[in-house]
Amino acid sequence: MADQFSVFVAQINPTVGALDQNCAAIAEAYRQGVDAGADLVVTPELSVVGYPTEDLVLKPFFQRK
Repeated sequence: MADQFSVFVAQINPTVGALDQNCAAIAEAYRQGVDAGADLVVTPELSVVGYPTEDLVLKPFFQRK
């Protein structure tokens, strides 16, 4: 068992509804965290969809993703 547990807190600025762009930002943050030796990479809540989702949940493009 490791004596330390390293957390990388990723501060990203997701855009509401830009799923592909937000996922790319999350992947880049994850890469940075792994490169920094983190055991866990944390992003803000709703990073994939951007916050707030508002009426996006009713849109067909959003439901297909």
